[in-house]
Amino acid sequence: MRHKQSSPKWTRARKLWAGAGIIVIIGVAFFLGLSIAGHQSETPEPSTATSSKVKVQSSHKVASSRRPDSTGDVDVLSDLTEKAGENASTRTNDNEKTYSQFKQQNGTWYWWLTSSKRGTIEVGEVRSVAKDGQTAQLKMKSEYYDQGTNYTLTFHWLAGSNTQYNLNTDFKQINGDYTLGDTEDDVTPAKDVNLQDVIQSTVGRGKGYEDASTQTNGGDQTTSEFYGMNPSENGRYAHWYWDFSSKKRGPIIHAMIGSVKVDYAGNPTSFEMSDMEKQKDFTVNVSYDWSSNTYHLWTNYQNIDGRYTNDEAH
Repeated sequence: MRHKQSSPKWTRARKLWAGAGIIVIIGVAFFLGLSIAGHQSETPEPSTATSSKVKVQSSHKVASSRRPDSTGDVDVLSDLTEKAGENASTRTNDNEKTYSQFKQQNGTWYWWLTSSKRGTIEVGEVRSVAKDGQTAQLKMKSEYYDQGTNYTLTFHWLAGSNTQYNLNTDFKQINGDYTLGDTEDDVTPAKDVNLQDVIQSTVGRGKGYEDASTQTNGGDQTTSEFYGMNPSENGRYAHWYWDFSSKKRGPIIHAMIGSVKVDYAGNPTSFEMSDMEKQKDFTVNVSYDWSSNTYHLWTNYQNIDGRYTNDEAH
């Protein structure tokens, strides 16, 4: 009779070895799973998916770094880039002639309203344009006169004309007719006015100190001084000069004044000058205010643009 073989007994030591083997097997399997997953994550996605992700990120980044371009029927503005002078029939403020011009910068359109008396009156950002026949509604945001104010500027061509147009808005009661290319100021020729009389009665009434509102370069206050030299026996000066300086930089320009243009009231609108040191001819535009003895002075030469109060008024 055969004896039935009995199963081997599991000693405590054998149980421990078996448990350790199971742990090792599980660990190896887990490591292989991680390795496979890692290789899968490094695999490039399909080109379409990758392109889509890049576009989304790029679009978000651009939108947060710059404001949107002008939108809508902006093509109508391409016909208005030439400077246009206001017609006599719509002028106000003692027959002040204003100028209108549209310019595009980095995809955004802007509107400039200027005059010889006041210089820059308004710069408006064109946010959108909606065209309807010969009329267009421009949604604007003020960048100069009343920064941040939104308003609507209505444009339309005048009847039977492709060179004259009307602009009107409730913003500061602007309503004028303009002619493209009309940039001649209504001034008396320089030969018909006396340089000394004009200067002594306006900008030459003491040294001009720049207002805080136009100071740049860390609040550097500039000064503007018009004066005559080499007087004759009758008190007339042979030559007139303009000195422009600042507290920080000292003397900046020393110029001889050659001639002056004035408006209908005798106020200076511009001076023709020559830089004595650099031998450079340039024009200085001026807008004088009798009521406060102040004036606005601006020129492309060295990018000067400031408002000044004569010390006689201090």
